[in-house]
Amino acid sequence: MILVGHDWGASIAWYFCQLRPDKVKALVNMSVAYRPRHPKVKPVDGMRALFGDDFYICRFQLTLGSRDHLPPCIPKEIGFRGIPVPPLPSWLSEDDINYFASKFNYKGFTGPLNYYRALNLYVQIVQPMIVELFYFCFFSF
Repeated sequence: MILVGHDWGASIAWYFCQLRPDKVKALVNMSVAYRPRHPKVKPVDGMRALFGDDFYICRFQLTLGSRDHLPPCIPKEIGFRGIPVPPLPSWLSEDDINYFASKFNYKGFTGPLNYYRALNLYVQIVQPMIVELFYFCFFSF
């Protein structure tokens, strides 16, 4: 099999190849350089030390929300639709916005963010299970 990984899938593909080299003839990964796991440093801790608390993966460790503990207050007579919206760039149409909004309405964005939030746990505990689950789901038919 030739395995191709991109972004988050690249790290999963590397682990898959390390744990099941008998199943992979070639690996192509895009967008993310290979970085072997440091045995004494958790991934998020290492990123925080290198890039600081404002690095996007570090920022996603906390659930997103307002800095204010109170719900947003928008006058009823204005509502969310009354907030000015900047014009769309030429490469993005209203149909594009509606398509993406429908996908976010269906599932939200919590799942992708949870990948970052569970990164330390993923590397320590879940990684072998993900690789085996990946193999089972895609290659055991």
